[in-house]
Amino acid sequence: KGQVSATHEVLTQLGLGQIPLVGLAKRLERVALPDVAGYIDLPKDSKARLLLQRIRDEAHRFAITYHRGLRQKRLSRSLLDQIPGIGPKRKRMLLSRFDSVDLLRSVSIEELTKLPGFSLSLAKKLKESDIVKGKN
Repeated sequence: KGQVSATHEVLTQLGLGQIPLVGLAKRLERVALPDVAGYIDLPKDSKARLLLQRIRDEAHRFAITYHRGLRQKRLSRSLLDQIPGIGPKRKRMLLSRFDSVDLLRSVSIEELTKLPGFSLSLAKKLKESDIVKGKN
């Protein structure tokens, strides 16, 4: 009921208060409407209740999937992504070869230039970056 009221208030402030709004309490499966004081109890075998449950469950599934994707992106990011010239392929190669940015700090410029796709200028840029120097 609280979420329905809060959502209705925000929609009204945005000038969208005319949009129909309904909530379904998960545990007791009771219907909440913004301008109704109590709840509406639909029969357990009601097609309307089943439809509301399916809509609610799909909205939850969609939100959970979206947030899992965001979390996965956040976890797969590396400090190396911030260095110009280091794309996904070079990042994968560096991390597979050196395991971490900490190990990369101990590698010389000469060792980096021996890696495929690393010119002297790119190796210097990498070693001189604040990320590899540990200043981030």
